[in-house]
Amino acid sequence: MTRSACGFARSSSGAIPSARSAARIGALPTSPSTRRGAQPLAPSTAAAARPRLGRLRRRPEGSANAVAFAPVAGRALGLLVLAVLGWQVFAQGLDFFRASAALRFLHGVNLIFHEAGHTIFLLFGQFLHVLGGSALQVIVPAGCAGYFLLHRQMASFAVALFWAGESITDVAVYMADAQTRALPLLGGDGVIHDWNYLLVAVGLLNWAGALATLTFGVGMLTILAALGLLVVDLLAAWNRPSAARQPESWRQP
Repeated sequence: MTRSACGFARSSSGAIPSARSAARIGALPTSPSTRRGAQPLAPSTAAAARPRLGRLRRRPEGSANAVAFAPVAGRALGLLVLAVLGWQVFAQGLDFFRASAALRFLHGVNLIFHEAGHTIFLLFGQFLHVLGGSALQVIVPAGCAGYFLLHRQMASFAVALFWAGESITDVAVYMADAQTRALPLLGGDGVIHDWNYLLVAVGLLNWAGALATLTFGVGMLTILAALGLLVVDLLAAWNRPSAARQPESWRQP
């Protein structure tokens, strides 16, 4: 081999490593910013963005707190109203003529379902036809309470349970009048007094007062249970907003 050929071979062999080195350099991984063409924010732009983000985080704080406490305020107001009504039911006792205007309004609501019960049970004989009025006025609120309990809506369940208890006390007032029959009835004096007829039919007319007192007690216990559930639900609603505010305050810059 000649010197020129040897020199050519040396120069060629020396070019091979340099070509490999160039290939390795080209194969080195590039940074994400280089691949994606992302440009880093200038210091002035990043500094201007921080206060704007802070304002966006802090702006809804007052309205968020108001929205968070709205369920608490609603439950507290509802509890207060029902507590006053419960006291009025207790103060009325078995005397219908001592009922407040609010209780007479509730009596009118109960009376709608009472009369509907007479119509629905009309096909089941005289005894069930008469009993159906008092039965349906308790079944309707009890059914509402069962629906809300099934769907785990505790506040609504407690309100419906209160209504059921109040309706039971309303039946007790009617039951206590079985002997004296002093209450004004729809249709005048010639209509059947439901509980006079029912207690005479089962031979318990002399027990009307005791049965009415027992029924009234069941209604009051139902009302107290409903108020207790409302207190528990109010406390749970009170604790929820305070827990929800902690992440928001943590995110404040």
